[in-house]
Amino acid sequence: MSTPGHWAILKPHKDLHLLVAVAQNTTHRICYLSDKQRQLETLKDDLPAIGWKENAKEPLIKVVETQTKQYFARKRKSFDIPLEFHGSQFQKTVWTGLMRVPFGDLLSYGDLASFIDKPKAARAVGGAVSACHHLIVVPCHRVIAGNGTIGGFGCNLHVKRLLLHVEGHEL
Repeated sequence: MSTPGHWAILKPHKDLHLLVAVAQNTTHRICYLSDKQRQLETLKDDLPAIGWKENAKEPLIKVVETQTKQYFARKRKSFDIPLEFHGSQFQKTVWTGLMRVPFGDLLSYGDLASFIDKPKAARAVGGAVSACHHLIVVPCHRVIAGNGTIGGFGCNLHVKRLLLHVEGHEL
């Protein structure tokens, strides 16, 4: 028997749709919605032990919705949403490190590598950042290129610019 899980599409900002997936009082995904069908298939393939059903009224999904709307209204600078990280130990170290980067701060991949005590791992840090499944809550958008430009972003540069704008940056 599979563990019950719930997903919903949220719109915390007029220019952003998120796919949110939760199970066992933990958030497994908060990602930019680009291709609903493909992303739901990936979710089910990545976490097959969970029986996923659409349910926007799930209490934890409502918490994610409230907190992300507060973020876009500039009334929230950090989150207290329980997250489940699916990745290697190195990726989890990078994502946990990112969560310690304050609202509005920017750092390069090299800076983040040093921040997590892996100063020679900037490229690997970049790979871990792009593999994160928790948009906004794990602030991957705060990582920019070493030359001060916007750099890349796993889901969409428009989304990165939007998130940086919320935090007071125009790149």
